[in-house]
Amino acid sequence: MTDEINSLLNLPTSTLAIFASGYLAYRLAYTGRDAEHGPIDVIFSVCVFALIGRVSWLAVSSASLPVGASAAEIIGVLAALLGAVSVASFWRAIGAQMVFRMLRRVKISNAHRQTTAWSTVVMSQNLQPEILTIIKTDGSQLKSEGMDQFADLPFGCCIFGEDGSVALYLTHTRSSASEDWEQIYSGPSGDWGAEVTIVPREQISEVSIRS
Repeated sequence: MTDEINSLLNLPTSTLAIFASGYLAYRLAYTGRDAEHGPIDVIFSVCVFALIGRVSWLAVSSASLPVGASAAEIIGVLAALLGAVSVASFWRAIGAQMVFRMLRRVKISNAHRQTTAWSTVVMSQNLQPEILTIIKTDGSQLKSEGMDQFADLPFGCCIFGEDGSVALYLTHTRSSASEDWEQIYSGPSGDWGAEVTIVPREQISEVSIRS
């Protein structure tokens, strides 16, 4: 393993920088969305972003910059990183959704890259939950209402786990035998801080999100 690492580190700086920019861009574009990615997905995604880094490097290299060779190399590295990461940011924020909508509009595909409806919804950039309701397997219900008030807390207004679990700040609860909601408050409270409730996937029967 040591020999392989040394061989890798002995590659030209431009090659290392281009592949490093490709990997960093891939992580930025697909963090939280790569659960179903196999080795081929990772390799080719990194290569696509690395190509963007390479083009950025060449664009800077083709310009006659009044700097020395070392400074030009540093500028090339920064250009590769900036180019790849910028495209990855655009893809994560807007590009992927634009492509999905285009394919759906021209009736090519209605399938999202995510493999489940759960991951498609919770990974959406446009998801801004206002009311979150959970029906548990025992029939009781939990609700977080007015979720904007929790947006600045350490965990945000809520967390949707990849495994289907949910963490939320409760504002209402209702038992399986009751028709009325009981109002509570789990937000910041003096020295006690904010109380987040974690509901395992095994205890969840249904999740409703109003955004």
